[in-house]
Amino acid sequence: LPGPPPIDDFTQRVINFLGPFCADFAFRHLEVPPPAQPPPALTPQIEAKLGTFVHPKTRQRIALPFQSEGVIHSPQVDANFRSTITPKQHFHFNQLLNQQVVHGLTYSHSKLVDNFHPDSSSTDRRGPLIRVTTVESTSEIKQCVQKKRLANLDVYSPNDLFDWRISVNSEIPVNTPSTPSLRSRRKDRRTYNSSFARIDLTEVIAAEEKSWELEMEIEDLEDLRLHAVRYQSGKENRFGELVKLFVEQFRAFVTRRIDA
Repeated sequence: LPGPPPIDDFTQRVINFLGPFCADFAFRHLEVPPPAQPPPALTPQIEAKLGTFVHPKTRQRIALPFQSEGVIHSPQVDANFRSTITPKQHFHFNQLLNQQVVHGLTYSHSKLVDNFHPDSSSTDRRGPLIRVTTVESTSEIKQCVQKKRLANLDVYSPNDLFDWRISVNSEIPVNTPSTPSLRSRRKDRRTYNSSFARIDLTEVIAAEEKSWELEMEIEDLEDLRLHAVRYQSGKENRFGELVKLFVEQFRAFVTRRIDA
């Protein structure tokens, strides 16, 4: 048939999910108290994480009546997303990504400490904490933000080792808190960057327990935003193409055949 091939239903669902967040670059729906001066535009953090959906009581992976990959209507499913992989899987992905450095990925290795503080300006005890990230070796502050989780798109993949989650968050820069830290974690992180996305492969130590994670975050949000605005207004755009690239690149991790 003439014309470009149609976008598959799954990718279209991701497009519909991300489109409004990307187009509304100022995040007008955020409940941020108006300061004396208008804040800079708040940009979304769009990331995908490997993991599994597990039953909250048994902690075993759930079994849904799916024969192939699909989006979960999360309110109707009693499950938690466990965003961890095994040490062996972590090692496998580390080896795989190291091989890609010669093909254009850039590599960096960092050891960081996150300390989480209550927000003294908020009366909501369940509100988001302030995260202060420092370099482990020097205690230099790298980042001080309040992260707000905006929305998730949950993907169940019964024929693969992993399920996955696409998240949209905001990270609002804040002043360093004076309140004491409630908890902390150490992160040994290997980062692989392309012009489009960043892949973080991380060993996390919290409360003397180790866990391992893989996540991919879109880096070029400005380009994505411009095409999202054009998509929302019905103009010629590459938004679907960029979202499809994001989905396909992350799906390459989801579908890897690795011993546990």
